[in-house]
Amino acid sequence: MTDGKFNIGCVIPIHGRAGLADKTIARLSRQVNCNIRTVIVGDSDEDKETAKRAGVLSTYYSYRNSPLGAKWKFGIDILHNTNPEIDAYLHIGSDDWLSDAYCDTAMKMLAADETMAMIGSKGFFVIDYRPDLYRLIYWPGYDQERAKEPIGAGRLIPRCTLDALNWNLFDVGLDSRLDYSMLKKILTLKKSVAMIVSEPVAVMGIKLPQFEVKNGFDSFSKTAYPIIPMVAEVFLRNYFLDIFDIYATPEESKKE
Repeated sequence: MTDGKFNIGCVIPIHGRAGLADKTIARLSRQVNCNIRTVIVGDSDEDKETAKRAGVLSTYYSYRNSPLGAKWKFGIDILHNTNPEIDAYLHIGSDDWLSDAYCDTAMKMLAADETMAMIGSKGFFVIDYRPDLYRLIYWPGYDQERAKEPIGAGRLIPRCTLDALNWNLFDVGLDSRLDYSMLKKILTLKKSVAMIVSEPVAVMGIKLPQFEVKNGFDSFSKTAYPIIPMVAEVFLRNYFLDIFDIYATPEESKKE
């Protein structure tokens, strides 16, 4: 810790998504009681401009987009070598947002139990925004054999776990299922994995048409719970108010 604040390291690989990724990066500064150290890894001039708009150009690095495991590991190695004071690693993507108290709550839980190798969120909220479909849904998390596994976004891994794994969190040859690869490595340490299930300590994923709506999103949403409009608006305005900035045109933003 530094001056009573947790030092959290975060690697965010970006690939396009201009207008969303920069807000994701900038929003991390709102985490209470935490110093966030970010490493941004992109592979194009557009990605570099995204880092510049987010005010993190000094920690932007270029690396090929595939395999994603290698791209993520490239950023983690830089984080490790340039930030020796890191207390934990935060795992999120370029379209994942955290409520402001998320890291502080998770870090206090980690500090209270040295047997924890990782902590994360059980489920998350997703905004699916398309011209003909605008909805907020809640996904309760994995089930069956993965029921005790936190979702990928929002995982916090303490320094002791990072050091025990030599900062090798997943198979660098993977382009998918990095979360599961990470879990398998962590479970080799024979320590516990905890999950945060309370709200308002929440994770939200943002799927917008101009960026990426994955082909499997509709089938995924069948296992999730729609949030009624009134509840959705209260939730968004209380914990993710700036989500509305993404929908505003440049002219509307200037008026505000």
